[in-house]
Amino acid sequence: MAEAKGPQNLTDPEVSSDFARSKKLAKEKGTAPGIDPETGERAAITYRQLYNETEGAEDGKVAERMFRDIARAGGYGDVELNQALDLRSLPRSVEDRKKAMDKGVDMKGEPLDLYGKHKLQQEIQHQDNLVNAVGEALERLKKG
Repeated sequence: MAEAKGPQNLTDPEVSSDFARSKKLAKEKGTAPGIDPETGERAAITYRQLYNETEGAEDGKVAERMFRDIARAGGYGDVELNQALDLRSLPRSVEDRKKAMDKGVDMKGEPLDLYGKHKLQQEIQHQDNLVNAVGEALERLKKG
C-alpha cells in the first residue's frame, strides 16, 4: 500500500503533530525513548530502558530495583515491570493545583472554602514531595 500524499498527511498524527515532530527529532539526535530530545528530561521510564542502561546488571535485578524505587517514589506503588511510568505528569500535577489555588477553585472548578484551600495545599505538598522523590531516584540512576 502506497503512503498517502496530500491533505491526508496534514491530519495524520504520525506525520503532522507535536508528537511526530518530537519523535523525528529524537531519532535524528539518537535520544532514547521516553526522553525529551530538546530538554533531556525523561517523560516516562520503563524497565526495559533501565535494563538496557544498566546493561542487564545482575540479570536485570539492578534495573528492577531502580524501576520499583522510581515507581514507589512517584506514588505508583508496586507495579508490573511491563509498564511505562509517566514522569512528566508529576510536576504538571503540582502546577495544575497551584493554578487552581491562584484562581480560588478546586480541581473541579468549584470555589474554594477554607477546607478546600487546606486540602489543595496538602495535595500540592504531596505532589511536590513525589516530584522530589522521583528526582532523587533518577539522580541515583545517573550516578550508577
